[in-house]
Amino acid sequence: MTQNPSIIFLNDKKTLVALDRTFVGHARTEIYDLVYRAKYSADETATRELVSHCLTFLTDYPYFKFVDYICAVPSEKEYDLPRSLAALLANKLSIPDVTPNLIFEGAKASARRLSVTQKRGNWRKAGIIYDGDSLKNKTMLLLDDNYQSGVTMRFIGQILKNHGLMNIFGLAMTKTWSDTDNLRKTDG
Repeated sequence: MTQNPSIIFLNDKKTLVALDRTFVGHARTEIYDLVYRAKYSADETATRELVSHCLTFLTDYPYFKFVDYICAVPSEKEYDLPRSLAALLANKLSIPDVTPNLIFEGAKASARRLSVTQKRGNWRKAGIIYDGDSLKNKTMLLLDDNYQSGVTMRFIGQILKNHGLMNIFGLAMTKTWSDTDNLRKTDG
């Protein structure tokens, strides 16, 4: 086993993981640099490298590999890194990607400068529903690019759990330093 020492377990059950932090000191980590390039420059090479890191993680932590479905946290953006990662990983793992089955019934505002409480309200207003195959007694791998407070993954995870999932594993590419590091001091 070639376990990556940068892996960050985000809960006691070890079912929610980030591959690395965003920064060490003032320097981007390798993973965050890939996320940044893939997300803001639509760098396909960086996206493929992230998929490779995910596959290595799934090999090193095999209980994450035994999933029936994969899903990215949903976005209304035209290009969305988690959606691209989910599609590529689903193909590599030969499992269905149910991301397209998460549907926005309302509008979701940008959560970039919202507090944790405001983020929860923002997701509720978006009215996300799951419209797909039965998830009863199945296991899901939920993907996101950056884990900050966990609100997004927990909210989407609960929607999926409400459809009968037995287990859900969360895999984020990076973890920010704090739950509120996107807020300016005057934001709250």
